[in-house]
Formats: sequence, C-alpha cells, structure tokens
Amino acid sequence: MRFFKICSAGNDYLYLFKPNVQIDYAMLSKKVSDRHFGIGSDGLIVLENSADCDGSVVMYNSDGSRGKICGNGIRGAAFLLSKRQKKFEYVLNTDCGKIRLKTLFCNDERGVFTADMGIVAVVGEKKAVFGGREYEICFLDAGNLHAVVFCDKPQKLINQAEKFVKQENLSDYNVEFVKIEKDGNLTVYVHERGSGRTLSCGSGACAVYKCALQKGYVSGETSLLFDGGKMLAKEENGHVLLTGSSVFVCEAECGDEV
Repeated sequence: MRFFKICSAGNDYLYLFKPNVQIDYAMLSKKVSDRHFGIGSDGLIVLENSADCDGSVVMYNSDGSRGKICGNGIRGAAFLLSKRQKKFEYVLNTDCGKIRLKTLFCNDERGVFTADMGIVAVVGEKKAVFGGREYEICFLDAGNLHAVVFCDKPQKLINQAEKFVKQENLSDYNVEFVKIEKDGNLTVYVHERGSGRTLSCGSGACAVYKCALQKGYVSGETSLLFDGGKMLAKEENGHVLLTGSSVFVCEAECGDEV
C-alpha cells in the first residue's frame, strides 16, 4: 500500500487511495499513525472515487476512531488530488456533506486553499471550576463537536488537558484553549478526541472563530495562531470559510503486514 503524508498547519495525515481489497481501516490507522512503530501521523484519510464530485474522503483518528470532518485534512486531500489534476475548485464528499475548496496557490510542494466549512452552530455553554479558577465552556457543532475555552493562560490549561477533559466529561469533544491577543489574533491550543494534543485543528479553528464572533471578540477575517501555523477564518452567508496551507512531506510504501 502506498501512503502520502501531507501536513496542514501542523496536522500531519496519511492519505490512501482506496484499494480494491477489504481493509480494516480503523486498525490500519492505529498502526500506520504510530510515531514509533508506524509511519507516524495524526490519523488516516482514505480517498475514493465519487460519481458526483472530485472524490470522497473518510477520516480516521490515530486511535482508529472515525472523524466526521477534518478542516486541515480536507485541504490535504485537495492538494493530493491537485497532483493528478490542477483545478481552481474541488468538491469533496465527507460525512458532513459536500465541502467546496478554492485553490489560491498550488505547486508540487505546497498548496493554499479556502474551504467552505458550512454552518458552525453554538449549541450551549456552561461554567467550570478548574484549578481554583472559573472558566466558561462554549459548545459548538462544526461537524465535529468542540468545546472552546477562552482564558489568559492557554499554555497552562493545555498541559492539564487530560485532567480537564476528564473532570468536565469532554471525551466526545475536541477541546480548544484560546487567548485573545492585543492585535485581535486568536492563539489556540488543541486537545483532539482520538488523538490527544495536536498542533492544530481545522474544524476547531472554525469553532473558535464562530464562538469569538458571537461573543463580539472578533469581527471580519481573523488569524488563528496554532503551534503548527496560521489559518484565516471568516464568515460569509452564515458559512465559515477557512484558509490555510498544505505541504507535501513524503510517500511511503508499506507491506500488507502493516
């Protein structure tokens, strides 16, 4: 099997064009994503042909669990497809429906795309007391479920993310700890369901932006700064548009025993 490793804002995924054999993709994702005994990645994305768009993508986290959508991973999929056919726009099927991506720049090593991530909905809020301080958790549905926490010291909270997630029963959520910078940018640290701490999260960027927009913390296009790089988000006609880059890392050939 041939895998393609692509990194999007620090989120590195392995991509596989679906072969004509039966495969346990959940188990495969766990094996190839292992950073010591596999290739190493945040998960596996399987691409297959589609009759009504440019392709379909199915996303697996590094622990083998399914993800409905991956804002970074979908850009990587468009970038991989661009190696076969360069287009101004790609339409990809996901578990959350069709995602449209516009190509802003693309060569053999790097691509920049804007993805229409659809409607991001705020579904609730609650207070939490952690480490002697009170925080407000905002819950959103961006295809994946997210819990967003605005705070002064997100670096401290991300280092205690496992404890925070367990205390607040957030195991079904991606959790983002966010600081509003003086220049209006948002600094974000991510703990993803099924993967743990990652360098960024595309649907998480959309959730953070929507939450900040609703609270009046931002307006218009906003930069979101992650450990893995920067993304831009804005809202048009009720949809969140996410812009970021994808970089080709390598190809890897693995035997059937993987």
